[in-house]
Amino acid sequence: MDLRTLRFTKEQFHELVRTFVVGHHVRSRVFELDERSRDVLDELQVHLLTASGHFDAEHLVERGPTGLTSARDVHEYCHKELDTYEDDAFWDLLETRLGERDYIERIEKGDGVPPPETALEEKEKMFKIYAEEFRTQGIRRLRICDTKE
Repeated sequence: MDLRTLRFTKEQFHELVRTFVVGHHVRSRVFELDERSRDVLDELQVHLLTASGHFDAEHLVERGPTGLTSARDVHEYCHKELDTYEDDAFWDLLETRLGERDYIERIEKGDGVPPPETALEEKEKMFKIYAEEFRTQGIRRLRICDTKE
């Protein structure tokens, strides 16, 4: 693949490098990549970083002992983005799991099973309750109750 045949503005190329670094980090961290997948990602990185000279983006690249790598400030920028994403994902996941739990508990306590056409709407109401609670209170009022059932 020859990235020079693709048309990018300088800003688009910078975003491409950042997006690749984030994607590479996520894939490496979340998925157990086999050796072939790692090799393909490494090859893509070399192609991408080698093309930096054509897009006035040499500052995005460093030469390391094993070859080209993205520059430290690119990594720092991407880690900040990942931290923001992970923070948002945490709250979304917490809202969803607590809302699902409460929804199931309502059914188990005998509130009845809502009709399928309104089930999603009922769950979303529970999610919004937690979203509002966390938006206004954070975790200040979140407690683990030590009760025996």
